[in-house]
Amino acid sequence: MLSRSTRIIYGSGGAISGIKESAFSIFVLLYYTQVLGLSGTQAGFALFIAICWDVVSDPLVGAWSDRLKSRWGRRHPFMLASIIPIGLGCIALFSPPDSIVENREWLFYWLLCSILLIRTAYTFFWIPYAALGNELSDDYHERSTLFGTRTTFLYMAIAIFPAMAFALIFPTVNGVDGRFVRENYDLYGIVSCLLIWLVSLTVTWGTKKHIPKLLERSHKIPNSPGFRGMIKELLSTLSNRNFRNLLGFDIAMSISHGIFITLNILAWTYFWELSAVEIGMLLSGSTLLAVVIAGFTGRALNRRYDKRHLLAFSVTGLIIDSLWLYPVRWLEILPENNHPVVFYVLFFHSVIWMYCYMIRIISSTSIMADIIDEHELSYALRQEGSFSAAASFTMKLAAGIGPLIGGPILDIIGLNQGMLPGEVPLTTLNGLGIAIMAGLIPLLIIGRHFSLRLDLSAEKLQQIQRQIKKRDEDQYTSVE
Repeated sequence: MLSRSTRIIYGSGGAISGIKESAFSIFVLLYYTQVLGLSGTQAGFALFIAICWDVVSDPLVGAWSDRLKSRWGRRHPFMLASIIPIGLGCIALFSPPDSIVENREWLFYWLLCSILLIRTAYTFFWIPYAALGNELSDDYHERSTLFGTRTTFLYMAIAIFPAMAFALIFPTVNGVDGRFVRENYDLYGIVSCLLIWLVSLTVTWGTKKHIPKLLERSHKIPNSPGFRGMIKELLSTLSNRNFRNLLGFDIAMSISHGIFITLNILAWTYFWELSAVEIGMLLSGSTLLAVVIAGFTGRALNRRYDKRHLLAFSVTGLIIDSLWLYPVRWLEILPENNHPVVFYVLFFHSVIWMYCYMIRIISSTSIMADIIDEHELSYALRQEGSFSAAASFTMKLAAGIGPLIGGPILDIIGLNQGMLPGEVPLTTLNGLGIAIMAGLIPLLIIGRHFSLRLDLSAEKLQQIQRQIKKRDEDQYTSVE
C-alpha cells in the first residue's frame, strides 16, 4: 500500500496540468483575440498545428520513456529535463514583444512557437509522470485513490489559480476591466512559470525514492527494436478492445470539455455579464465544492460500482447539465443579469459539471492502468509510457480543441476585438449559447456509447494479475 505522503507528493503533479490547462482554455483565446487583435480563426489554427504535432510527439516520448535504461529509472530523467522549458514557454506565451504584436503575421507565429514549446516540454513531463503513476500501484481500488488525488490537485489548480488571477492580476481598476489590459498578462505568465517550476521540482524530487523499486521491473524492458519496431509496438496498443473504447471515450469527452471551458469563460463574460471577481468566485467556489463532494463520495462509489458504470453515470450527469441552462434564459425564466439568482444558478450548474467530470477523470485514468496489465498479459511487455501518451493526448485535446473550435466561432457570431460586456448584440450572445450546447451534447452522447462498451471488472483484473505473476515465476524458475 502506498503511504499518504506518496499519494500527496505524486498527486500534486496534477496541478501542473491544471495551470497549463487554465492558461490555454481560459486566457489564451481571450488574450490573443480580444486584447492583441489576432483573429479567432488564426488563434484556432495555431492550436490545430500544435495538436497535429502532439499526434507525433506524444507516442514517441511515451515509447522512448518505456525503453529508457538509466540509473535514475525510465521516468525521472524526462521529468527533470522538461521543467525549465515549460516555465519559459509560459512567459513567452503571455509576453510577446511590441514589434511582434504590431504585425499580425508575426504574432501568429509567436503564438504558434510558444504553444509548441509548452506542449512539447509538457509532453516530456506529463507522459513519464503519468506512466509513473501506473507503476506505483497494482491494486484495483488503490489506483482509483491515487489518480483521485492527482485529479483533486488538477481541479484545485484549475479553480484556485484562475480565481486568484482574476482577483489579483486582472482586477478592475478605475473602471478599466483588467482582463483587457495587456500588461497584466506579463505578470500572469511569470506567476504561471514559477508555480510550474515549484510543483514539478517537488514531484520529481519527492518521488525519486521509488526509483530502486521501479528498477526491479527492468527485466521487462527489452532492448530497443528500432524506430519501425517501436511504431509497431505503439500500434499494438490499439489491438486491445478495451483500450480502443476508452480512447474513443476520452477523445469525445476531452473535446467536449475543451469546448465547455473555452466558450463558457466567454459566456460568463459576455452572455451573463459577470465581472472578473465574480468569475473567480464562481470558478473557485464551484470547483472546490465539487472536489469536496467527490472526495466524500468517490471512494464509496468506486468500492460499490465498476469503473465503467461510473463513467456512464458521470456522462449522463453531464448531458443533463448541458440541456437546461441556456433554455431557461431564452424562456425568460431567469431574471436579468446582475441579479443574485443568476449567480447562484450558474454556481449550481458549474458544480454539477465539475463533479461529474472529476468522476469521469478518476475512473478513466484508473481504467487505463488496468488496461496496461491486460495488455502485458497478451504481449509480455510493460508499455505504461505508450498508454500514457494516448491519455496525455486526449487531455491536451481538452486544452487545444476548445480554442481551435472556439476561435472560428467567435468570428462567425461576430464577437470582435474591443467589445465589452453589455455592448454585444443579442444575436451574437444567443449564437454563443447555441454554440456551447451544439458543441457539447453530441460529443457527450458519443462518449457515453463508448463507456458502455468497456469490459474490465475488479475480478477480471485480479485474474489477469495472477496470470502475469505465474508467468513471471515460471520464467524465473526456467532461467535458474
